[in-house]
Amino acid sequence: MNKRYETSFKHKVCREYQIGGVTKVELQYRYGIGGKSAIVNWLRDLGYIADNRIKPHSAITLSANEKSDSAQLKALKKELEDAQLKLEAYQRMIAIAEKKFKIEIEKKSGTK
Repeated sequence: MNKRYETSFKHKVCREYQIGGVTKVELQYRYGIGGKSAIVNWLRDLGYIADNRIKPHSAITLSANEKSDSAQLKALKKELEDAQLKLEAYQRMIAIAEKKFKIEIEKKSGTK
């Protein structure tokens, strides 16, 4: 016999699973939920997961602000990586020039 659950109860179980610290099996046992895939189906049906893969303990959907923040963070990381590569290139060019022309380009600390 199929047991019907209230939508609010399903949301409660899904949120509890998403927060973490408890497995689907533990939730099934705690609340007497039958069926191996009941909670997975609720997660999918109620929009907690977007596809067939379970992603516990993570937010499934991002708001528009979070998406723009994520894109901005990605752009900043790329910019930082480019700056670090440029710095490394400059340091190598200086080292090569100092060696080739036997001159001191970088000021050594403690000198005047």
